[in-house]
Amino acid sequence: MPIISGILKAPNGQALAAARIVLNTLSNYTDVTLTADSITMTGADGSYSIPVTTGYYSVSIIYKNIDLISVGKINILPTSPDGTLNEYLLANNDPIYVQYVLSRLGAPGDISLINGAIDKAQNLNDVANKATARANLGVDSKAESQASSDAVITSLSASDGVTMPKSKNLADVENAVVVRQNIGVYSEDDLDKTIAQLKGFEDIQAVRLSADVSTQYPTVNLNGLLGDQFVYDSTDTSSADDGWSILVTSDQKRLKRVFKDSIINLRMMGLKPAGDLYASLTKAIAFVDAYVLANGFYGAPVIAINAGAYTLSAAITMPSWVRIVAYGNVKIDATAITTGSIWSITNTVAGVDTTFHKGDNISSIGGQIYLQGPAQSASSSNGLFIGNTSSGKSGCRNVRISNLAIRNTNYAVCFGSIDTYLTTLEKCHFEYNNANWAAPSSASTNSGERMNAIDCIFGHMLLAHIYINMPAMDTNFIGCSFDFGPGDVFLLGATATYLSAKVSQSHFEQWGGYLVNSPVTALSNSIVMMHQVIFLARPDASVAATIINSPSRLLTNGDTQVLLDSIDFRHEYPAYTEDIFASTSSRLYMTNYFKDAFRQIPSPYYILNRGYDFSSEVVGTDLATGTFVRFAVASRSQMTGSVTARSDGRGNQLSVTSAADNGFLTLAGEKFPCQAGNIFYVYGAIQPLSATGSLQMQSSISWYDSAGALISTTSSTYSQLMRDNFNNTDLPNYSQGTNRYMASNSTQLVCPAGAVYGVPRVLFSKFTGAFNISRLACAKVA
Repeated sequence: MPIISGILKAPNGQALAAARIVLNTLSNYTDVTLTADSITMTGADGSYSIPVTTGYYSVSIIYKNIDLISVGKINILPTSPDGTLNEYLLANNDPIYVQYVLSRLGAPGDISLINGAIDKAQNLNDVANKATARANLGVDSKAESQASSDAVITSLSASDGVTMPKSKNLADVENAVVVRQNIGVYSEDDLDKTIAQLKGFEDIQAVRLSADVSTQYPTVNLNGLLGDQFVYDSTDTSSADDGWSILVTSDQKRLKRVFKDSIINLRMMGLKPAGDLYASLTKAIAFVDAYVLANGFYGAPVIAINAGAYTLSAAITMPSWVRIVAYGNVKIDATAITTGSIWSITNTVAGVDTTFHKGDNISSIGGQIYLQGPAQSASSSNGLFIGNTSSGKSGCRNVRISNLAIRNTNYAVCFGSIDTYLTTLEKCHFEYNNANWAAPSSASTNSGERMNAIDCIFGHMLLAHIYINMPAMDTNFIGCSFDFGPGDVFLLGATATYLSAKVSQSHFEQWGGYLVNSPVTALSNSIVMMHQVIFLARPDASVAATIINSPSRLLTNGDTQVLLDSIDFRHEYPAYTEDIFASTSSRLYMTNYFKDAFRQIPSPYYILNRGYDFSSEVVGTDLATGTFVRFAVASRSQMTGSVTARSDGRGNQLSVTSAADNGFLTLAGEKFPCQAGNIFYVYGAIQPLSATGSLQMQSSISWYDSAGALISTTSSTYSQLMRDNFNNTDLPNYSQGTNRYMASNSTQLVCPAGAVYGVPRVLFSKFTGAFNISRLACAKVA
């Protein structure tokens, strides 16, 4: 073990007392491990003595609490003599590195010739002196340089037993002129550029080359050429030179890359912006996969992609234990991939326990990865596929994706149905896809548990934002936006049984189909639950002629259970039909629904008074003398009429004629039970026909105690002038004029203390002429 000793001095010759000399290990070796530190303090006279084991070290100085200052690197060999720190810093050598670099530049493979050139390396410090530098390299004229290069290149043949690392530019080593032109080393100008480049490489000064590399420096620094660090592996005599992770020298020694901070940056394989991502990414995935299969997750490198725009010529497949990160914004043009899935995370081997595997499989630091497919179409390729496609493989679990955007695909994200669960997508953006999130399989094997989307944007779609056909899906959408597109928000297939889809703290806006569209036949044990969400139910442009953001718009279709709780409806228009139901199914439940300019009733099953549509009344029953089954005339003046059958075949109606504008009619529905604090909505619906006037309607409930005594009557705060609604040209059925049936705004009325039942009422006034009444309804909503 050599001793490094001497006096540490300042430039003025003053000894530096109490200075700290720090040696940091740069590579693993027999007696030391990577990143191990040694700190030695100088004496009062600046003296130091450091026994150092074989290895490769960086040297730094700390003096009088000044920050750590790097002064260079040193190599310690088994045969190294004692010496001063200055001597070792000046003599820092790296023979394998120089041999490799010079051979790549087309220099002679003969070690003695390289030694002779390197003996003169100190003159390379002055690259401005071209003549001196060329003379020291033995190429002191252009003609002599060319002759020398021809001789070297033509000598590199298989018969000589010499192997030269090749690239696409050195494919034909028999042709000296072509090679010289391709590498440009042997012209005067380009030789100067090469010298300048060599000068920039680390440890080029005073390098000595040994024929026996196996006993020399174990670490090779190629920072100026390929990035990172290579270590000589004396036990490997057969691995192929792959150009990035394993390099084979001219004397058949294997140099293996040490990945700094456990990062495989695809630039190591020559990937640059505008390049094709496929080859380099596939190599890196294979490397990480092999590492995990051999060593486990811990210590496996992360694959990095630098910011830029790239192409992708073929589909990528990787196991769930590979992690890829982009530095900044990365765009991937995958328009060439028109079938299957552009990117798949799937496991094809067994025996890897993925229980504790964590980390983002695809993510970006300081930006996002933008994956662009060929088209927004059902016949296009899918974007990202997550899941296993065959049984008996390692579970595809704990997959996590963040900062990923996908556009122009069939299914932006598509889930497999075999051993696929515990997946999270966060801060992702899926837009202009046929469907943004899909589980299309009709079968499921141990799949679907806790599939999460957090802070994601689901943009324009055709079929649906969320399409689920797979049984037993357990999905959670937290803090997401579902915006735009002609399709449904949630589309459930016929086999989406045992579904639990939960949405919270999210926003819904502008879709063409239904909020939830499911089969007419109830899906067994399936439910969609939404909590603390905002609905801005504007229609997509494709259906804007028939639907607007109004209580008349149905939100759900089919018979799947849907629970809406603590919801904020933001209807922008009044009703334009006689019904204001969110669903026609009995399986829609709404709770804590308080805020809305134009209120909506969950479904007909929420209505308390029977025969609210006059279906229970006998045709011909007279308003003045007849007895109604479900209604009562509370008050009447200058209005006459009777029950008639509707011309559209939809039941009955009360046909009324008002003799004067000051006439009025108050109809009362069936009484209903109530408790203090219950919330009720009351509304009516009319067809104006030839009636003139402002068509005024006012809703109320009269509250009674257990003895039948009237406690109070609560009325709407204003009377609605229905003429304004019928004259509203923004309503999609405006062209039908006064032949339309249209509901009034539903009024929220709260049961007072002491009341045990109530009676709903609607007052009709400011009519002159004939009109029809088709609805008088009271619904309990809370």
